[in-house]
Amino acid sequence: MQIQDDPEVLFHVTLTGGQTKYKDRGKLALHWLPQETALACEKLRSDINTLQTSIAKLFTTPKGMEPKLYFDFLDSSDANALAFTDGSWSFIGLTGGFPEQTMTKVEKLIGCPSFPKWLAIETEHYQSKPRAVSESLFRLVLSFVWAHELGHHISGHVPLEAAKHVRFEAMDCSKEGSLRRQAEELDADKHGIETLLHQLKRDPGAFFDSNMSGLSATSPNREMQLRFLLAAVAVFLLSTEQCRYSAATIGTLTHPPRLIRIDFITGVMRDWLKKESVDSTLTKNDFYTLVDCIETPNPEGADVFNAEYQAKALSDEEWKRYFADLSEVRTSVRKENEQREWKRV
Repeated sequence: MQIQDDPEVLFHVTLTGGQTKYKDRGKLALHWLPQETALACEKLRSDINTLQTSIAKLFTTPKGMEPKLYFDFLDSSDANALAFTDGSWSFIGLTGGFPEQTMTKVEKLIGCPSFPKWLAIETEHYQSKPRAVSESLFRLVLSFVWAHELGHHISGHVPLEAAKHVRFEAMDCSKEGSLRRQAEELDADKHGIETLLHQLKRDPGAFFDSNMSGLSATSPNREMQLRFLLAAVAVFLLSTEQCRYSAATIGTLTHPPRLIRIDFITGVMRDWLKKESVDSTLTKNDFYTLVDCIETPNPEGADVFNAEYQAKALSDEEWKRYFADLSEVRTSVRKENEQREWKRV
């Protein structure tokens, strides 16, 4: 078998043969992770690659071909994700540091006294199956990041050409971005959340541990699934560092401020639920309950979901201008990417 026919080998060769900071390490051998995390990642890798086989059949690339997708982990202690291509293959990678960081935040959320009430799970049921809850949430967090990166491929942000293309998520504070980059991140968020909503509707068992049964009459029921999904988004966004910003610098961020992203994501969820005629009591305020569980609020910092900081950072007029500019750029970017995006069959 030639290298170009084996996605696992090509994933490694593309990383080590490129000019990225991961060129000296390549693909991660999962046994180097803590045993519990390694087992969860191994199963997730298998499940996502199986799922991608089905998803690929729904699209054609600009060349009229069915996309070839492969998901795996990178040998790095950084917490990061990337979408990259090599020839006809579209790859999605998570660094080894990302699942470890995710597990830490998940355990913190699981230990929060208000979390089972927020999930509408009886305390005795919750306490009897803590591992099932944590593993389900862990899978959803990593699945959302995978689906977000998949959105970059589908939207044409990482074009399939002869040359290699790599797109990194900026998990650390960075002001090397632009409104164009922010617009593409919102489009990837939209693809990510809608992909998981569709998969949860089709097969909830793909994300939830089998031992979750018994937590409610129809466990995990639709409302609980949505709350788990929102919790997964909270863990993910709290894994990204928020830069301080002002009217002069907000356009240089790689991602929109986290409060803006959660407004956008919950809006996408509401629109999807309305379209599917699904009733839900979820609101943006539910998100703040989770934030308080995971992070200790710091009114002086930009590292929390702090509405007070957001209000002071820009005036009402400056926020209006930012939203108008970002909306205009999103429309422009989508039009520019029309020739590179994947089309639904």
